[in-house]
Amino acid sequence: MKEEYKNFFLNSEQIGNICKEKKLILFGAGADGSRFYRRNYHRVSVSYFVDNGDIEGYTIYGKRIVDGSYLQNHYQNEIILITSLKYKSEIAEQLENNGFQPGIHFWIWNGRDTAETINFEDNNTKEFIEFNKRLWKKEQKEKSKNKILMPYRRTVEIVY
Repeated sequence: MKEEYKNFFLNSEQIGNICKEKKLILFGAGADGSRFYRRNYHRVSVSYFVDNGDIEGYTIYGKRIVDGSYLQNHYQNEIILITSLKYKSEIAEQLENNGFQPGIHFWIWNGRDTAETINFEDNNTKEFIEFNKRLWKKEQKEKSKNKILMPYRRTVEIVY
């Protein structure tokens, strides 16, 4: 990956902040793009997905998937967000080769969400997280291979 692309990595919260006034195009219709949409559809307005794979004509959560030539011919000043973690470098170069500029026309999702962007929905879960932060504060200084596994209820996905 080109070193300068690292300046254009954003987490979900940052993306939500820069996309308040503009529509978003998600470049990458695989698992990463789907995960970004599922976690952030309530904070951003997505026009469609773009993908280089052979999946044009399909939809994800009701949003159509198009190829790069469609993007080139129908771009209307939206923000392009690269959501493919595996192919982010190749997609960024593809966009640049087609006249799109990083930080102006496109950004790269870093694949992470901050604690504030994850909707835990209920106060009990939030209180439990804060309790654990206080309880394990001393332990965080030590590196350990031990892990605590907890069941977490999945949110219901609404597919139209």
